[in-house]
Amino acid sequence: MSQNSMSAQDWSRVFAHAWLDPEFKAALEKNPVDAIASHPELGDLSGKAMYFPERPVDLSDEQLHHVKSGKASLQGGTMCMFECC
Repeated sequence: MSQNSMSAQDWSRVFAHAWLDPEFKAALEKNPVDAIASHPELGDLSGKAMYFPERPVDLSDEQLHHVKSGKASLQGGTMCMFECC
């Protein structure tokens, strides 16, 4: 993976942030490069195309906050806390 590529963990954090913050989601849909650049803790999009999935109905806001903060990740649509992986 190149230095400018976003990892699955980075994408998980972006999606969790958007599912929790409607303003960020709107900005992400309008201009993903600028939206992500305004939150450097989320990673570097650097011209990558993106598909934005619907929020999983079985993930709570608390779980998404763990993903957003980097304490957990989404793996195949399920949440994984890093302590277990």
